[in-house]
Amino acid sequence: MRKRSCFINFALFSLSLLLSFIFAEIGFRIILFSNIPAFDDLRNPNRYADWFSDDDYWKLYYLFDGQFKPPQQPHPVLGWVGDFSRDSYIHNKVEYIRDRRPVLLYGDSYAQCTQEVLCFQDILNNDETFSKDYYLLNYGVGGYGVDQIFLLFQNSVHHYDDPFVVISLMTCDLDRSILSVRIGQKPYFRIEGETLKLDGTAINPDPDDFFSTNPPQIKSYLYRRVLYGDYLPKRVVSFLRRDNDHIRKKIQVNEKIILEMVKELRADNIDYVFLIFHPHWPGVSTLDSESDWRDPFLKQLLHENNVPYIWSKELVRQDTTGDKLSFEDYIIPDSGHPTSHFNRLIAEEIKRYVLENP
Repeated sequence: MRKRSCFINFALFSLSLLLSFIFAEIGFRIILFSNIPAFDDLRNPNRYADWFSDDDYWKLYYLFDGQFKPPQQPHPVLGWVGDFSRDSYIHNKVEYIRDRRPVLLYGDSYAQCTQEVLCFQDILNNDETFSKDYYLLNYGVGGYGVDQIFLLFQNSVHHYDDPFVVISLMTCDLDRSILSVRIGQKPYFRIEGETLKLDGTAINPDPDDFFSTNPPQIKSYLYRRVLYGDYLPKRVVSFLRRDNDHIRKKIQVNEKIILEMVKELRADNIDYVFLIFHPHWPGVSTLDSESDWRDPFLKQLLHENNVPYIWSKELVRQDTTGDKLSFEDYIIPDSGHPTSHFNRLIAEEIKRYVLENP
């Protein structure tokens, strides 16, 4: 009888605990998705998901009315576009090439540049030595991952005769390749057998419909709040968040995308160089270290496959233009993007590679 009584008491306790958690979860969700100003601090997607690896972060970003809005006329393949025709992929400045050799720069916002700095086309197309025989077209698009950079390259490079191609990657573009949404819906690749398969297209032309039919897949916001708070040891959090699994997936997908780009460049006898941008984000990547997984992965992949590349960190280390330069001379503190000075260093390296391959 005593054993039975203990079992009943344990069952009742477990049931009451479960019911309490369910009611707490329901209450927390009501508060979380309300418009009560007192709870604004809870409506931060960083408290429930990882913006590097988790679609749920960006779905919550939309639901919590984030600063940046998804494009209202999304591109059916790329998601969003830059300074080129959304129909033909031909650059809007193509008429300025004239009889010069086109230099095509692909990448994300680090290639596209922020408004307050001199960008690569401003520097090189006004350089007498470079602009005599070459003209740079900037295909950089803010927010792009390695997948979108690859797709834009595939759909545009054939429009140009004998181009020199610069494939630029900011190290955290690797993370974007496993996402199906980043502010707006985007394409992504998955590995099927030994091949890449494009998924996520055609992009839903109605962003509101996409987000309403693809809500976050979070089962418990209370659990996520604990997991993404400062309550548990970092190793425990990393295990529960399956960080190593995410990194493995990123490495597998990006390796195939990068090698496919290299394969296509070589098959078409196109001169090219890869440009690796490094943000100065403590805990992710810094200009004075190579401690996280992204740098070793990229450096080893490029070395093993004899891919020419520009390593932006090395340009900082070799810079002799000033004796007392700080990180702020290379990286804009608020955005993490390169300054005009840093862009000039990189532009000189691009120029060197181009002129060596006439």
